[in-house]
Amino acid sequence: MVLSLIAVIDTILIVIYANEPFITKYRNVLLYSLYFINILGVFILFFYFELLYLRVHKYYNKILDCVYGQKTASTVSVLSVNFELFENSGVEFYSFDALEWSDSKNDYIERTIICDAEFNLSFIEGQMIDVVTCGSMLIGYEVRDEKE
Repeated sequence: MVLSLIAVIDTILIVIYANEPFITKYRNVLLYSLYFINILGVFILFFYFELLYLRVHKYYNKILDCVYGQKTASTVSVLSVNFELFENSGVEFYSFDALEWSDSKNDYIERTIICDAEFNLSFIEGQMIDVVTCGSMLIGYEVRDEKE
């Protein structure tokens, strides 16, 4: 929105500057205001793209952690799903609580699993799902049939 406004102002100033007589007192004012508007546009673009780059870079680092990290597969029972977004390492996540069997403790443990905000969660509370996680981040899941 701001950049399109700057482009419109630039176009208007260029047209006025081109139609002015060669020697007027407003010619330099038009030229310097054109310079100022363009420099302002470059600064706005720089900060806008810097924010996008930082977000993509953090997301890339999180994906790299998942690619090279240790993945574990398990079957869990979903206790609750929290659709409130929170930020972890610069990336937005949902979370859900699950009940998982621990071989080392020989008991069920409650575990919080986070999943990317762009992930579609198609399970509900009480369902059994097979999950693949890297640390506590969900990489993939499959909803189990009721028969199993």
